[in-house]
Order: sequence, then structure tokens, then C-alpha cells
Amino acid sequence: MLQKNIIEHALGVGQGIEATKGFLLELQTGFPDFKTICHIIAEEDKVVVFTNTTGTHKGPFIFAQGVKPSGKTLSFQTADLYKIENGKIVEHRDVAEFFDILQKMRSVSMLHPQLTSSSANASNNDITNALLK
Repeated sequence: MLQKNIIEHALGVGQGIEATKGFLLELQTGFPDFKTICHIIAEEDKVVVFTNTTGTHKGPFIFAQGVKPSGKTLSFQTADLYKIENGKIVEHRDVAEFFDILQKMRSVSMLHPQLTSSSANASNNDITNALLK
């Protein structure tokens, strides 16, 4: 259960219960068959949830605006920290691994500069020398 004025720290979600519900509905629109496997740890008023979510990309995805549904089965991982008061979630933070899923949607790409072995060794040597000083 969420408190009406939940404090949300997740990127792109917004504040309050309606923003959190909206985000979850958008996730369900993008991946209507999504399934999540969790590992949950609780201590005092904090709950940590590690997830691996998998679903078929059949609709718009909040973090890939304008990208057409690919029909691909994709997955992402998150680590969520919830603060609980009186049996309700009052605050949420997360670390979400969306980069891989965005690459598979072709929403983003990663460029890898070509390094020669001598320039890579020079960079490593410079870093090592700086750390040893």
C-alpha cells in the first residue's frame, strides 16, 4: 500500500501516489505480460527489493518515447529501497538498469572509441603513476 503523498526519488516518476500509479500503468502498457522475480530484505522501517523484470515490448515505454514496440522479449533489473510507516510505503528510491533494454530497443547506442594497445597502455600507466604519487 502506498501513502497518498509518497516521496518518490525515481527518475521520471514524479511525486505522490498518482504519479507512482501512473508510472506502473505505463510500465504495464509497454510490457503487458511482464513478470518480476524478486529478492526481498527487510530491516526495521526499510525494505529492499531486487527485481529482474521480463516482458514483451508491445507498447510505448516511458524511457523510450517515440520508439515503436519491437515485439521482443526484454528484461531489466532494479534495486528498490522503500521506507515504511504504519504499514504503508512513504518513500521510494531505486537504481534501475535500463541501458541494456534501451539499446535492444535501439533507443540509445553506445559508441566504443578505437584504442590502440599503446594508447591504452599509456592511459593505464598514467593512471597507475598518478595513484602511486
